[in-house]
Order: sequence, then C-alpha cells, then structure tokens
Amino acid sequence: MTPHDAEMPSTPGTGPAPLDAAAALGEIHRVTRRVRVGRRWEALEYVASAALFPTYILLLHLHPRHSNWILAFAVALVLAGAVLHWRAGVISWGSTRRGKLVWWCQLPLLIAASFALEWVPPGLSPWLMIVALVPGLPALVGAAWVLRR
Repeated sequence: MTPHDAEMPSTPGTGPAPLDAAAALGEIHRVTRRVRVGRRWEALEYVASAALFPTYILLLHLHPRHSNWILAFAVALVLAGAVLHWRAGVISWGSTRRGKLVWWCQLPLLIAASFALEWVPPGLSPWLMIVALVPGLPALVGAAWVLRR
C-alpha cells in the first residue's frame, strides 16, 4: 500500500472497509495476545526438553534393562510436544529457525551423552549429573531467547 492509496477514499465494494481507531487497536491487541501465547508454548516446549533430556540420560544409566521402554516413552513425549506445538497455532519463521538451531545443537550433545554413559561410574555421581545436564543446555538457551523477546 502506497501513501497515495492511503489518502484515497475507498468506494463501496472495491476493498476492505476502513477500521476505526478502536477496532484497529482491538485487532492489534488480539494479534499480540495470540503471538504471546505462541511464544509461551514455544518456551514451555524448550523448558520441557531441557528437563526431559537429562531425565532420559539418567534413566538410561540407572535402569539399562528398561531402555526400550524408556525410549518408547521419550518418543511419545516428543510426539506429544510436536502436536501441542502445532495446535498452538503460531509457528513463525523465527520460531522454526530457532527450533531447528536448538534441535541441531541438542542432537549431537544427546548422542555424545549417550556414548559417554559407558565411562560414567555406576550409580549417581557428579559425572553422571554433568553428562545428563549437558544435552538440555541448548533448550534452556532457546527458552531464554524466546522469553527475552
């Protein structure tokens, strides 16, 4: 829309009806609320990921006999998170780009942590806590990034 178009009065049936100031502000507030809700869902997804990855690593180390069930439960949680993210309704280009960046940072850390479990002593130890917490760090950074904006 050019400045020249804004000055021209609209004739009936040729375009959208002009909004009065109150209706325009109402629409701005509605869209702002929708975007904030979408950001909250995105931040919640990152926080859940930051909590679940360490839990996954801890469970794999402490209960290796049940690794198939732990993996199935983890996959179900990831699918539930994807459905909730899709249902939130606000998936912007920025959130998609940010999500890919967080995911591609988390994935190698999760794989490395899974392999590092071979050298962690049995039972709960400080090394186990460090190995378990590292894959969740990109998600915490992603949540801070979303909530900061």
